Amino acid sequence: MPRQMPTGSSTKNKGAIMNRTKVILSIFLMLFLLLAGLVLPSFWKSQKKEVSGNKGREPAKETAETNSDTPMPEYLDFDALKAFFSDSQIASLKEQFPVYLKEYVKKEQTSITFLPGKTSYPTETTVCLMFSLSDQDTLPVTYHTPTGVFLFGENGVQVSADTTVYEKQTDDSLPSLTSQDIKHLQEGGYPDTSDSPEAPDTESGSASTPSEDAKDTKKEVQP
Repeated sequence: MPRQMPTGSSTKNKGAIMNRTKVILSIFLMLFLLLAGLVLPSFWKSQKKEVSGNKGREPAKETAETNSDTPMPEYLDFDALKAFFSDSQIASLKEQFPVYLKEYVKKEQTSITFLPGKTSYPTETTVCLMFSLSDQDTLPVTYHTPTGVFLFGENGVQVSADTTVYEKQTDDSLPSLTSQDIKHLQEGGYPDTSDSPEAPDTESGSASTPSEDAKDTKKEVQP
């Protein structure tokens, strides 16, 4: 008759195999979790950047479509603006006109005429320009000199967010002075005189007088 293996040893072998399998599975599970912890955050960040980039591009497309849909009026007598502005400033003004007319006037204008005879200067830093629209209405445009901004209408609506920044002229060759140094500087003119004025030179005068008197006495004594 064939021998039968003891049941105790077979049970132990099966238990050892199961333990090894559990250890291997736990190792694979730990590796999977580790890879997931490393890969998923980077993948999520890349997806987030793509979504934010697409959101940033959408307004630009809408703005381009809006500008393309905006009708361009005919600009008359704008050459007279060269007495006030450069070619780039005039081009910027022409670009802002259709945007303002579409958003605030709500009327389609076929032409805009500059009226140079009605130009005024409300303040030292502003120039008020008058324009005649195709529907015979007048539109004031105020130019702010320090910032280089055009303000449209009576309420001074700013269409463009761009401003002209003027660089401050500096001279690096000049010395740097503190407030204390400035206090000690003279205000101008000739250098400051000393507090104790020099006394007149009386020694030479007093010395010359006795010599002259001695000469006179010698002349008188001679027989």
